[in-house]
Amino acid sequence: MSEGLSASLSDILWIINAYVLVYAVLLITAGRLGDLRGQRPLFVAGVVVFTLASLACGLSPNPTLLIAFRAVQGAGAALLMPQTMAIIIGTFPADTHPPIVYPVALLASSTNPDAKDFLAYLESDKAAPAFTKQGFTILK
Repeated sequence: MSEGLSASLSDILWIINAYVLVYAVLLITAGRLGDLRGQRPLFVAGVVVFTLASLACGLSPNPTLLIAFRAVQGAGAALLMPQTMAIIIGTFPADTHPPIVYPVALLASSTNPDAKDFLAYLESDKAAPAFTKQGFTILK
């Protein structure tokens, strides 16, 4: 990614963090908005926004546009994630939920694939020189 877009380490960090920041800021508000306006319309809007932002991310010619589209992608994810859990819980009666549903839902909603990608990047051979130049020692 850094070579194809000519992205610096700072750009890569912003590509990851733009999504996470917008997602975190809008998550609770989007959940409440789903309670007020209905979960299904917000879920559909979230899927549309997330899908279009994902397409735009894939077509981004430079890191600046990718960062902007990742922020939009985070907004779409914030719209759809709380609606997903509300729709699932509302669809099935409470007495039919097995005890494992809630921990699995919590784990699934809190797992961020970007964090996994960043950790994989840190363990790669490409990350070690970038981090050692800045004084960090992330060597195997």
